Amino acid sequence: MFRMVALFAAALCVFCPGIAAQQTEAGRHFARAVQLHQGGDFQGAIAEYQACLELEPDRIDALSNLGAALAHMGRYREAITQYRHALKPSGGDPRIRINLALAYYKSDQLPEAIQELSGLYQSSPGNEQILLLLSDCYLRLGENKKVIDLLRPVAGSDNRAITYLLGTALIRDNEIAEGQTLIERLLRGGESAETELLIGTAQQMGGQFAEAAKTLARATALNAELPGVFAAYGLALLKSGDAEGAKNAFRRELERDPANYEANLNLGMMLRARGRLDQAAPLLSKAREFRPHDPLAGVEIALLHLAQGHALEAANALEDAVRGNPNLADVHRALAGAYRQLGRTADADHEQAIAQQLEGHAHPSPAIEKLHREIMEKLKAQAAE
Repeated sequence: MFRMVALFAAALCVFCPGIAAQQTEAGRHFARAVQLHQGGDFQGAIAEYQACLELEPDRIDALSNLGAALAHMGRYREAITQYRHALKPSGGDPRIRINLALAYYKSDQLPEAIQELSGLYQSSPGNEQILLLLSDCYLRLGENKKVIDLLRPVAGSDNRAITYLLGTALIRDNEIAEGQTLIERLLRGGESAETELLIGTAQQMGGQFAEAAKTLARATALNAELPGVFAAYGLALLKSGDAEGAKNAFRRELERDPANYEANLNLGMMLRARGRLDQAAPLLSKAREFRPHDPLAGVEIALLHLAQGHALEAANALEDAVRGNPNLADVHRALAGAYRQLGRTADADHEQAIAQQLEGHAHPSPAIEKLHREIMEKLKAQAAE
């Protein structure tokens, strides 16, 4: 329902020709291109825009429209080249910048999209579409606090996309009470994939993986195109013991969104654990690229190095990770494995003991468990009405 790309489909700006401009040969090519473009013949429009640009290489409207036509064809990297060329002589025309941001977004270049969108938002803070797209970029990169900072001031909006994005960020950031309020608002709107995804996320955070898998299965049935839904479903299946189902869910997510961090990380982890190192390496590298400061991606890269026989390299990386994340059991356990492969048995036993101690102290958040119980009661009450 709230797929962000759909919200911005109309934002691609197409410049139209003036009468005087059509008197030149370049102008006639441009006018014909716009006619084809507006008629849906994007390939024909591209050829005419290119013919126009051969005569006038710095023509802003032709460069921008060529970028829009290329983007419609899914040729985003070529579109980006045209938009960047058009920006120089245009003085940073915001219509071209939003098209450039969309091309970055659709080609999964999220940091670049954020750079453009941040500038646009600063100059037009009341533009809800820019706000939503910027928030979605941050959410996909795991920058939950930035999403909250952007959307909390407009939390009272009737726009369900704002409610969904903010609620997701709050729950992921463990701000349970405020997240619960937003979930309840969505529940009042009836069953939706977005609501099921939020509930399933809360269930997973409470350690209720089998129930989360059922909830998230409903979310996928309601809207298979919802960003992140198959990644969340895959994690619930993995945690509840269905490894094959999890693998299929992660692959399904990556078909829709190759930049999804959770799907890259978890599928890469599964392949690494099964010894399919060549297949795991690009997925884990993508995960670390998308979230370079996330310790879990670093741990998986180190374990990949360990499996490839590079124990010293893995140990050095994990020692840095332990200094930055001393309370993560996974980091200590991975370091124990690296030390053991290096023959440092005493150090390995020490790190393993720390990991076990940390795991013994790990419990689901009582606030999350309370949230889950209250939501389930509300759902049962709705079903009984």
